[in-house]
Amino acid sequence: MNGRKRKQAALAGLESKRSPIVTRARRIMLRLLLDGRQDVTIDDIRDLIEIPAGVNPVCMGSVPGPLVRSGIITCTGFRESARAESHSRPVKIWKLATPAKARRWLLDHPEPDNLQSEAPRRVEGGDQMRLFDNAQQPANAEGW
Repeated sequence: MNGRKRKQAALAGLESKRSPIVTRARRIMLRLLLDGRQDVTIDDIRDLIEIPAGVNPVCMGSVPGPLVRSGIITCTGFRESARAESHSRPVKIWKLATPAKARRWLLDHPEPDNLQSEAPRRVEGGDQMRLFDNAQQPANAEGW
């Protein structure tokens, strides 16, 4: 499996384990854009969403994918992240491509009631996809 396919598989796993958080983040992204913001980054979304304790914020990486594939948003470039923990890494800048599709998406995907979901465990020495497999592996001291 090449790097791109591994990344897509990992993001799909994150999305399936963290669906309520990812849905809320997508809703925030679309509301910002529909309410007049010219563009957004994941930093903008992270400023407006509380990630529950025990949830790795890496799940935010799965937020834009389906919106891009549906033609709702498009990437217009990159900027340095303003989040200290991101160490100025580049983050994509997203722009609304099709407002009507964005409004339809919001209607089809209501606000989740509960952001809690089963926490994946990191398996030491394991493949990245095993992050999403909770079976039979004890967590270390950090809960991974």
